[in-house]
Amino acid sequence: MNKAIVCAILAAAAGSAFAGSVSQMVIRGSFNGWSDAGQVVMTEVNPDVWYGVISGLGANGNVEFKATTEDWSYNGPSSNIQTRANAAGDLEVYAYTQDFADGWLPGAGPRVGYVNNVANWEVMGSFNGWSTAVASFTDVGGGIMRAVVDNLTAGSYEFKARGMDDWSVTVGDGFGSTGANMFATVADGEDIEILLDLEGGRYQINLIPTPAGLAVLGLGGLVGTRRRR
Repeated sequence: MNKAIVCAILAAAAGSAFAGSVSQMVIRGSFNGWSDAGQVVMTEVNPDVWYGVISGLGANGNVEFKATTEDWSYNGPSSNIQTRANAAGDLEVYAYTQDFADGWLPGAGPRVGYVNNVANWEVMGSFNGWSTAVASFTDVGGGIMRAVVDNLTAGSYEFKARGMDDWSVTVGDGFGSTGANMFATVADGEDIEILLDLEGGRYQINLIPTPAGLAVLGLGGLVGTRRRR
């Protein structure tokens, strides 16, 4: 997605909790030993929207990183991001230094996203003991990918998005890679929809009711309509 469009959309959706209060964001990680020496100094390209490029990673090289203020007092995501550079050895990174109320996670800033350099993504999880992928992501436009894990047995499940057959590129709870898994609790026959916006540093987990549940909802709406007449 065009960088200017991404920045404008996410800035418009943001709240104002941190507006104007962050003077500088930087990127630190495995590429520079997590220190201030060799850190990437980000540029504020829109109010509370920061952009930087990690270079010299090698073609499709792995990297682990966070975006942070100089003193580490404000950083994200909650755990480190692990992903890959492009063929030129670069990774473009965004940081959004506000809290959000747009229905996506994480709600608390900063959100940290990056340009996706992995062709295919999939869902792994406790649905089958983490043995094989249970769903694949498809591009639905606007920089968003979607996967659905369907026809589940009632219970609670943990899962992560990852690059296909690649545990070095993952997204879990809070959009980090090295922390907790995403999770959801479903009723019998419900589906889990996962929406992933890598540049935006955000995701959604939605439960899709069973056909019977949808029928009940529809009946409830009909009854409500009749009562209002």
